Amino acid sequence: MKRIYLVFIILSFIGTVSISTNSLIIVPMNDQSLTLNTSEEIVFDGIIDDGEYSHNASFGSGDFNLFWSIGVDTIYFGMEGATTGWVSLGIEPTFAMKDADMIFGWVLDNGTVEILDAFSTGNYGPHPPDTELGGTNDILSFNGSQKDSITIIEFSRPLDTGDNYDKAIPLNATLDIIWALGSSDDYTSSHSSRGGEEIFIPAEELPTTTSPPTTTPPPTTTTPTEPPTTDITSPSSSPTDTTTPTTGDESPTAATGLPYLFMTLGILGTLSLVILLFGKRRLK
Repeated sequence: MKRIYLVFIILSFIGTVSISTNSLIIVPMNDQSLTLNTSEEIVFDGIIDDGEYSHNASFGSGDFNLFWSIGVDTIYFGMEGATTGWVSLGIEPTFAMKDADMIFGWVLDNGTVEILDAFSTGNYGPHPPDTELGGTNDILSFNGSQKDSITIIEFSRPLDTGDNYDKAIPLNATLDIIWALGSSDDYTSSHSSRGGEEIFIPAEELPTTTSPPTTTPPPTTTTPTEPPTTDITSPSSSPTDTTTPTTGDESPTAATGLPYLFMTLGILGTLSLVILLFGKRRLK
């Protein structure tokens, strides 16, 4: 009788281990590595590398170049203008400049980068800061540089800020924009060149990877935490490669004949334990 009990105990132990092991083995898995796409990361360093942004367009015979990428709730812009003064982008004006959500950026002679979230109240201005109109500054992060008479301003903002003096960015739709360049760092000065265009904003590009904001300006014109060096050349930064899995042929799951054997042993072990317990009671 003791030998029978010993057999029951061994079968129970094997069954318990088999069930535990089986629960780990039959999880679906691939037997090969995923094929990964490599994309560059948006880094606000005042340098716009090839392929850093998902989309770009050139206006005014190359005097103004616009770059943009879409995140989950955020849009990332890069402006490049042939000027040593300010560059600006206006979003969804109703006529000429009126009601345009404006962004102005410039680089001072000492390398300080400044940016302004503004709103055009008239057909041809003025365009005071949102904060002067009762709105909010909704620039999340920014940086810039100036070299060889080219000014670059990079910034991000929410797709929908909820501010009455900002325009929500529609997805999978066209966006009316205006752009302008100034010859000085005074954003209230008259522009030296300008244009009105239309760009397409795609749906969310998931997953979109971007670097953490390099600067978070308060509701006034400020200097980024890490401004460019005094020679007005923005420090370079090596973009970090990020990976996104692509779909491919899935391999069979790891559920083979071995797990079914374990499952059978588990059932036998459980039954043995039940017989053991009830058998002891009856013997008593």
